Parts: sequence; structure tokens; C-alpha cells
Amino acid sequence: MRFLAGLAVLVMVCGASRSPGALPVADEMKSRSIWLKNHFGSRTATPPCSFTYAGREAGQLLAKWQRASSHHAFADRTLHTTSFTDPQTGLIVRCEVAEFRDHAAVEWVVYLKIPSATTTR
Repeated sequence: MRFLAGLAVLVMVCGASRSPGALPVADEMKSRSIWLKNHFGSRTATPPCSFTYAGREAGQLLAKWQRASSHHAFADRTLHTTSFTDPQTGLIVRCEVAEFRDHAAVEWVVYLKIPSATTTR
């Protein structure tokens, strides 16, 4: 497989009036949890990425592709991974999001891979 694209984004929900290093407040952690649920929390959740493939938008495609999810807990974060596979071309869209335990922040990366023998459109 060859690597097509990667996108890394860091989102932080921070209160402007708090001092650096202060622990997040409950509202910030709740906002983070809602964002995670909306983008990764269910089979109908919409990942935070957008692309066009074969003339169609990602939202139309991903809902129909094979989906797999996993979650791995570490001391300071939980890594949530959701993959979508196009049954016709083998294109794989993998979204990884790190949920940090002590911070109202998430970090996500989106990877696109396709078998080397397949031509993209």
C-alpha cells in the first residue's frame, strides 16, 4: 500500500482566564466529551475530515463503507481508532484521535491508504 495523505490537527478547549498548567474545568471536559461522541462515539458519528473521492463527498461514502473501531488506554490518554474501507477499491480511511486524561484537548490524524495496484480517481 502507498501512503496518500495525512492530516494532523490539535484542538484545545481552554479557558482564557486560567493560568498555564491549570487543570481543565468540568465544562471544558464536557465539551471535549461531546465533540468526541459526535465524531467518534457511534456507528453514525461523522469523523472530522472531508475529501472527495470518485466525485463523491466523504460523508456519502463513509456511511456505506466497512467500518472498524478500536480503543487503547494508556497512562495519560486513550487512543480511539476508526477505519473505513471501500469494498470496491480497497481505499482505507483511518482516523486516530487521542483523548488526554488531564486536558480538555484531543489530537487527531487522518490517514488515507490505497493498494499500490489501484488507481485513484
